[in-house]
Amino acid sequence: MGTLGRPEDTKIRLADVSHIVTSLKLEKGKLIGRFETLDTSAGQTLKGLLEERERKAKGKQCGSFQLQGIGNLDHIDGKDVISDYTITNIFFDLYS
Repeated sequence: MGTLGRPEDTKIRLADVSHIVTSLKLEKGKLIGRFETLDTSAGQTLKGLLEERERKAKGKQCGSFQLQGIGNLDHIDGKDVISDYTITNIFFDLYS
């Protein structure tokens, strides 16, 4: 499930859910994702934003993704070391 915006923590709240990711694949070095908007308040907002973006972008595909997770940060021998890292969220951002 996906939401509009980013949560302040690692939890997804059902009241913010706007879409469901139906597929993710790596194709010729590009991460391709497909999703369906939901008939929720946030889903209707997302649908409107996507329609407006499509009207202005004229088919250009613009986006990025980011992984978010939680873990431990230790300082060892003057270096930052991350351990016990778990990916909790994957974000796909659209921009034009």
